[in-house]
Amino acid sequence: MSYEGPSRSDFANVRALNREFLRVLKACPEAFELESQTRDRLVSLGRRQVDWLSAVPFLLSSVQEHDVSLWQRLVCDDPYRDLFQASTRQSEDARNLAVTTAGFLWQLAKQNPYAVRLVSGAPPGWCELITGTTYFELVSQVRCCTDLLVLRSSANAQFWSKLLDGGVRPENDIRRAAQVAALQIHLTSRNVQVTEAWPAAACKARQPQLRVAEVADS
Repeated sequence: MSYEGPSRSDFANVRALNREFLRVLKACPEAFELESQTRDRLVSLGRRQVDWLSAVPFLLSSVQEHDVSLWQRLVCDDPYRDLFQASTRQSEDARNLAVTTAGFLWQLAKQNPYAVRLVSGAPPGWCELITGTTYFELVSQVRCCTDLLVLRSSANAQFWSKLLDGGVRPENDIRRAAQVAALQIHLTSRNVQVTEAWPAAACKARQPQLRVAEVADS
């Protein structure tokens, strides 16, 4: 595995995805199951604060990368079952952003799984699982899963306190210190039990089918 960090271009994409996620969340906060105080503070962010918060070096949104059961069903089983159509709270913009986010992480995982760990906290097994499918298959499967996009670590009060207090302050040194502290929380808080379950899930991923072009080249 490569241990090279995300590139400047990767961070630019993270920032753009964060900005769009905050726009989507502010437009329809009731679509996300958030603690009321966190929700209210996110909705009340001003334009400058949105820019500052978007600049954190990790994704503020999550496509539930640690949910073994969800992703095993999504990638390994039939994604068109009613299971993935049970709820449609989220807007089309939110569902499109889920597809865009998953696609960005798929591409990054192909090049540098370590960078995916830094920007999303995703375990190695999740990277192996999604890169075992083609980009088109991944996008098609994610489109069938409603309400996939969530606020990252929404239940972690310490994490969001750092981001929504010092992390949006106008003073550069205070803001940077708070965001670095949030990054440390992001990188160290993970569910070991869920992480260890991934190898079994990954090995059950569907084998990619041989394409016409591959047959011709063989």
